[in-house]
Amino acid sequence: MVGIKTQGYESENLKFTYQVNVDKEGNFTTTLPEDVVSKMRKVGISLGSNRLRHEGYFSALSLKELNKQVQESVDKYSKKELIEEKVILQYSVNTICTYCKTKDGKIVPNGGWAKAIDGNYSWTNGTEEVHATNRKPFGFNCFVKPIQVKVWKFPDGEIKKEYLHTHNDDFDYDETLNWLDSICGIDSEGDYKEIDYTPEIGLFFKNLLMYIFDINERVQKIFGKDVDLSKIDLTKIKQLGFVDPNTKKG
Repeated sequence: MVGIKTQGYESENLKFTYQVNVDKEGNFTTTLPEDVVSKMRKVGISLGSNRLRHEGYFSALSLKELNKQVQESVDKYSKKELIEEKVILQYSVNTICTYCKTKDGKIVPNGGWAKAIDGNYSWTNGTEEVHATNRKPFGFNCFVKPIQVKVWKFPDGEIKKEYLHTHNDDFDYDETLNWLDSICGIDSEGDYKEIDYTPEIGLFFKNLLMYIFDINERVQKIFGKDVDLSKIDLTKIKQLGFVDPNTKKG
């Protein structure tokens, strides 16, 4: 038996190579790798055996026919079933800050302030930890993006998601979804989560973004785009609506 060529197979869930040989009768033969045979056996796909009872054996009169036999058999393993089509939201919500809370819930800059009040306090961080050796500007950011997804199931039980490119009119049927999809220039700075879209979840993110937009409008109205405090009357800062959460209302 003479080895003549290495062939390959590749699909979404399987990739391997197999060696083609020619026996003394001139037949093109191959035996699939043992790990591939094992995977196919587990999902109930039967394969032929050679004289040594090695499964995954194929024989044909031509290389083209041999490759066709291999592909048709292994395609049964790679055949996928569409089990769900849906819209998801990829999202992240992050706060960058650190502060102390006293026993009765008052917010103060640090433990020294808390001790002066009641001696009991706890540190609170945002979603991103900030401390003396990891100093950053405090802030808040939000990322959200609607994505159409097809969920596929393979014979071995593996589930894979196919993320589809969306077009401008894909979400016209849902006003909130269309609104979120129309946001420009938004992207994730790192890891993000996924959640199935519902009108309630969509409205939450729309309101969250509107909250950010509203803060920006008020800040720029008072300070201008460059936020130069030397150019304004600081008494106008009250117009932003920011108040000390520990200040008692009269």
